[in-house]
Amino acid sequence: MDDLYSLWDYDDPLASAERFALYAGSATDDAARQEARTQLARALGLARRYDEAREVAQSALDAAPDARVRAAAKLELGRIARSSGDASMGLPDFTEAFNLSAAAGEDDIATDAAHMIAIVVPEAEAIQWGLRGIRLAEQSGMTRAKAMLGPLHNNLGWTYFERGEHQAALAQFARAQIVREQHGSPRSLHIAKWCVARTLRALNRLDEALAILNALAATELGEADGFVHEELGECLLAQAKDEQALPHLQKAWALLGESGNLDHEPERKERLRSLAGAS
Repeated sequence: MDDLYSLWDYDDPLASAERFALYAGSATDDAARQEARTQLARALGLARRYDEAREVAQSALDAAPDARVRAAAKLELGRIARSSGDASMGLPDFTEAFNLSAAAGEDDIATDAAHMIAIVVPEAEAIQWGLRGIRLAEQSGMTRAKAMLGPLHNNLGWTYFERGEHQAALAQFARAQIVREQHGSPRSLHIAKWCVARTLRALNRLDEALAILNALAATELGEADGFVHEELGECLLAQAKDEQALPHLQKAWALLGESGNLDHEPERKERLRSLAGAS
């Protein structure tokens, strides 16, 4: 099914949805057709067309010819539930997806389900599920399961970070970066490096953080990334280099202030506005 998943462009879910719909319409094998419809449901969910996404995923589940498709449909129903409502709403579906896929040896779906469970359960359980998913991915012979090491290490890193365990977080982000170098897109590798830099700032290893951030800012992705400029500004402020920090903070505000990307963190947004001197 590698050709199916090669149709993904996560930055353009509606274009992806069109490709999955075409794939499903032309597939002669029922299992391939229904698995394509699970990815169509995911793409519609990412586009926030939740009712349509739920209907497609449920119909794929109802028509599922095997455990793999049932697990994939349950996984997407869980994602749709989580995205469209309370964060914990998808847990029953994620758990069933994990149990079905793990029993059937479908490691790519099982590692993805473990990573989603780790997102929605309490902190202590999140660590256990993250580690469980990592062990499964490391032992798997499936390339797509091994690629899940990127998000698994990333999510576990943020769990440790939020607990104030920054050294443990750094170890996870460093591993995520290695996976992204092998399996990821340029954007996912860019984000992985930013996570390392953010954690280095938390550890007061500012010169190392700045070296990474300056390299990122020199790329096309980094030049247009407000989070890179925000982090550059914060690191320079921590070194009492306020004049050097200001242009980065102003650029960060220009890129992020009206984008909605910081709306879920109002204190951070207000800090950036104030530091940038924005009205």
